[in-house]
This record gives sequence, structure tokens and C-alpha cells, in this order.
Amino acid sequence: MNFSSLESNFFILLLLHIIISFILSYIYGSYLKERFRDKKQNIVFFLFIFNISLPVIGYFATGIITYYLLKVQHEQHLKNVEFLDLNLFETNFVQVHRHFGEGLIQTILLNEYVPTEKKIMALVAISENVSKHNINIVKMGLTTHDDEVRLYAFSILDSLEKDINSNISHNLSEYKNSKDGSQEQALFAKELALLYWELIYYKLSEDTLLDYLLQEVKHYALIAQQLLKEDAKVSFLLGRVYMKEKKYDKALHKFILTTKLDEKMLPFTAPYMCELYFIKRNFTPVKAIMNSTKNLELNTTLYPIVEQWRNS
Repeated sequence: MNFSSLESNFFILLLLHIIISFILSYIYGSYLKERFRDKKQNIVFFLFIFNISLPVIGYFATGIITYYLLKVQHEQHLKNVEFLDLNLFETNFVQVHRHFGEGLIQTILLNEYVPTEKKIMALVAISENVSKHNINIVKMGLTTHDDEVRLYAFSILDSLEKDINSNISHNLSEYKNSKDGSQEQALFAKELALLYWELIYYKLSEDTLLDYLLQEVKHYALIAQQLLKEDAKVSFLLGRVYMKEKKYDKALHKFILTTKLDEKMLPFTAPYMCELYFIKRNFTPVKAIMNSTKNLELNTTLYPIVEQWRNS
């Protein structure tokens, strides 16, 4: 097929398109004359122009539809699920280990009819992986009427406190022996700040010593920060100290800095930043932080709060 025949075929198709568009416009305009009696000619002209322009409109419509289909994302819903492939999920689920049901430990320790052996077994299970929540359960063992259980609970707390104080003593000695202003001294200062914070975190010290411990944490953390300026853990620790001291602006600055230094710290700093914005009555950033932070829903304590903010 040469160019002239192609041109003639195109001209014939165009002519047929114009004739058909005019006939359809005239017919449809006749049906509409009862509704628009004074504007029949305008309606016929409008329909004619509309029909003629449809191919051109189709070009733009095709581009818009293509762009939409490339960008649109639909929420996935699971229906009639018999098998769940965890590899399909974006988040990695934390691995949870159970000894014999930690949820019953509180009941076991406080129930006077439970044998002493089982209470001690419960405390042994907790002592294998000490955390803030576990420490609170161990302290419940101090309130029981069973002397053996109280003694064992006290021995766990005493052993933990002695280990921390022993590490403080060792690092303090190394800190004093290291060269002033050296990176080695900064690392010992960081370790000292973290160890003093553990005494506060586990509530192993008397309330009267809290202010002293906070000052020690801040003192060594600031020394460490002078040389370890890009250490996210030191910045995060200072943020928590400032929160304890109710210096909210300084605390927020440290948490924002921590996130900038290490984006992986966001799930840890996000709850603190949200709390600080809430205290400051600046609610807009709270929802934004909740929506941009992954894995918060894996924290069973925060999950209800996170869902409320995300859906608000």
C-alpha cells in the first residue's frame, strides 16, 4: 500500500466520521428539542463538535487511564485464609519464647496455695531473661508470705544490682586511667552512662538516689557526646534523661537528632516524640509519626494507641 492510497483511505474514514457525527447530532438534537426549544441549533452544533472530538479526547483519556493503572494501589484483604505465608508480609514478626506461660507467673507468686517449688521455678524462668517487666514481677515475689520465695526474689535483685555496680566500678577505673579527651575515654564514659541508666531503668536504687543517678548519667553521656557526636545511642540516652527532668524541648531535640543519626532508631524514638508533641499540645506531628513508623504495632503495649492515632 503506497502513501497516496493510505492518504485516500484516511480521507474517506474522516469524511465518514464527519457525516455520521452530523447525522447522529441532528437526530439526538431532534429528540432534545422539546426540552430546549429555543436552542436546538446550539445543541446540534455542540453534539457535532463533541462527536468529532471523541478520537482526540480518547488519546488523552488513554494516557490518564494508563497513568492511573500504573500508580493505583489497592488495599489487600485476606479472605477464607487457610494458610498464611509470613514471607508475604513487609514486617518481620518478633520471635517470642515461652517457658511455661509468663501470664500466670503473677498468679503463681501471689497465690498462697501454689507450692513453693513452682514459685521458685517461676522466678528462675524470669531470671534467665531480665527485663523491666520481669523485674516488676520479681519484686512481687518480695510481697509473698513464703520466706524461701522472698529470699530467692531478693537474691535475684541483689545479684543484678551487684553485677551492674561491679561493671560501674570496673569502667570507672578504666575511665580514670584513660587519656583525657581520647576516644577510649569517651567509650568508657558512654558505658558508664548506660550502666547508671540501668539502675534507674530497673528501679534498683532508692528514690532518694534518683536525682544523683540522673546527674551521673547526664555527666558521662555529655562527655561521651563530645567525641562520639554521631553516636545515636548516646543522643537517645540524653533524650530520656531530659524527659525525666521534664526538659521537654531538649528531649525532643535529642530524639530528632537520634533519628537523623540512625533511621533504624525511629521505632524507639517515635513513642517518646509522640508523647512530647502530645504534652506540647501539637497533635499534627503525632499522627504523621505514627503513620510513617513501621513495627510499632508489634509492641503489644503501644498497639491500641497506635491504631487509634492512625485511624483518627
